[in-house]
Amino acid sequence: MASHIHAAAAGDLPLTGMHDLRLRPRLLRRVLAECLPLPDPAADLQPTRSPADLARALSAVREQGLLAVEGAADPGLLEEWSAAVDAWVDRLVALLASDREHSCWVGTSFLGLTFEECSEDRFANSYFFWFEKIMKKIKVPSSNKMVSIATCTAMASLFMRLAKFSNLKDEATLLAQKVVQPLLRLLDKDGSVAEKATDLLGLIMKLFPSSVYRHFNKVESIIAAKIMSGYTGFELMPLISPGSKPPPLSGGQTTYGDWNFHSAKKFCTFAVPTISALIHCCSMMLTTSYPIQVNIPVPAVVTFIQRVLLTDVTFHKSSLVQQDTPSCHLSFSEILELHSSFLDFLGAIIKGMRSSLLPHAGSVVMLITEYFKGAKLPAVRRKLYTIVRLLMSSMGVGRLVDTPHSALLLKAISHDFPCCF
Repeated sequence: MASHIHAAAAGDLPLTGMHDLRLRPRLLRRVLAECLPLPDPAADLQPTRSPADLARALSAVREQGLLAVEGAADPGLLEEWSAAVDAWVDRLVALLASDREHSCWVGTSFLGLTFEECSEDRFANSYFFWFEKIMKKIKVPSSNKMVSIATCTAMASLFMRLAKFSNLKDEATLLAQKVVQPLLRLLDKDGSVAEKATDLLGLIMKLFPSSVYRHFNKVESIIAAKIMSGYTGFELMPLISPGSKPPPLSGGQTTYGDWNFHSAKKFCTFAVPTISALIHCCSMMLTTSYPIQVNIPVPAVVTFIQRVLLTDVTFHKSSLVQQDTPSCHLSFSEILELHSSFLDFLGAIIKGMRSSLLPHAGSVVMLITEYFKGAKLPAVRRKLYTIVRLLMSSMGVGRLVDTPHSALLLKAISHDFPCCF
């Protein structure tokens, strides 16, 4: 039955581009297969995933909205996408229950990410089940510090998302009451676990203050002790896995029988993070003040951004998209990540130059308009809207309307956000 549904949803129609929503469930399953460990280490060729694999999974889920299940009207696609998210959640819950520290840490961390990124309907239907799973880890904390820290972080993510549901305020307060007592025991520990538990307690006090009334005196004394000890707040955690060091990369072993897969793998592992880091540095430089005037080659930079953003590998006849291979999925995922970085770069140019960008506004508006035509993901369209709003505030609505292609752009944007125009 599942295979029949998948075939019906996917159909025989060719993909319309890398923004095609039919790619979302396929990419999610690809990320699940390649980046996350299996619950049974004996069945997993690489039971400890590398930081690069985990970072790729994190970026793909956040940047491409793989868990959101939104924007699709086709019932078959919705069912296929929901099934992919089901498989994702089932894997994380199984990993969370694992006795292996690395697996437990991965499952807990990515379940916290799921709380943030999943659709409203899924969260509303699943939050209590997820709460019970995380609560078990708080009641019986792991001996591994990073697992305990991930547990507190995941619970914080759950409560932050839960606070957005006004109809669930009473239920959320009752759940918060259950957390306070075992959380106070974690505060007696030393080091980073106690600090992260303190962060969680502070969040609960802020979102659901009535949940701590019963333990007010003890909470007050612990907070006072933390202040006297010089505790300053949140601690930054590096992206490393607990336990032993991850194994080296498998070096050219053929997994799918597709030579192009290895090229795509190298591209997403080495090239994309490097390019994204460089573009981030450029964005920081553009939005940082300097004591002297700095000239920016705007036409060349805008042309550079345009060449990246208006490149869609699915429109090249020689593209492997027609074969729907694993290398194609990797290419789609990583190019979309690059697009996200370059959209941030475009926003930094607008923010840094403001009205000085006016002579080049026509090129910028044309670029945004063209990219908006192909952008289907709600997260991407929201980012484009933010850029347009920044463009308007920098140069003025009147000046922007006088530029070429402005009517088409404003019409496209107002379709998504009619209340703003």
